[in-house]
Amino acid sequence: MGRLPGESFHGPSFPTAHKARPYLAYLGLRGYATFDYRWMFAVSQLRVHDQAALAGIDLGTAALVQEAIALGYSSPAAKQAMHWSVARIVLRNGLTDVADITSEHVAEILEAIRFFPQLPEFAAFYPSAEQFYEGPAKCWITHLHQLEVVLFHPGQVAAQPRQHTPPSGCVAVRQTLWQGADIKRGGTHAEASRRGRADPPE
Repeated sequence: MGRLPGESFHGPSFPTAHKARPYLAYLGLRGYATFDYRWMFAVSQLRVHDQAALAGIDLGTAALVQEAIALGYSSPAAKQAMHWSVARIVLRNGLTDVADITSEHVAEILEAIRFFPQLPEFAAFYPSAEQFYEGPAKCWITHLHQLEVVLFHPGQVAAQPRQHTPPSGCVAVRQTLWQGADIKRGGTHAEASRRGRADPPE
């Protein structure tokens, strides 16, 4: 918002709109607004956790990060995955605590990722569906899978996480998390930390 694709954060085309991002995040955290995923996918950074800290709101993301680390993920990968996923789910659904995230919330954002290239505004942000699925979408799906794994262990989501891939005909997400791992609720084992293509840190 306020910055065209490829533009620097320091020189956006619409600086007033760009500076409004923190305020919009604040409105969402306070329950005055919710945001659809198509808008959030077009905005590269939201900094929701920064605004939550300034507002004195503890979303509980730090605990998810520590759980992910305990399961074997690296600290940077865990922080990026939890922050990216939680920020967008809470703004979409008006949540203020990660304890309220359900499998339905995760399913909704995964579906939004799958169908984002079909929207008319998609071409303004990505050159092709293939580039989107092989780049940002692969990373986002990896983040969400990691969130599902972390939520599964204490029983917050009931179904064992499975790998998600783009629709048939698109470039598949080849990075399989937990290959060969026997995921058991309450366990502490995990394979070596997986890293998707890096997003800008949030």
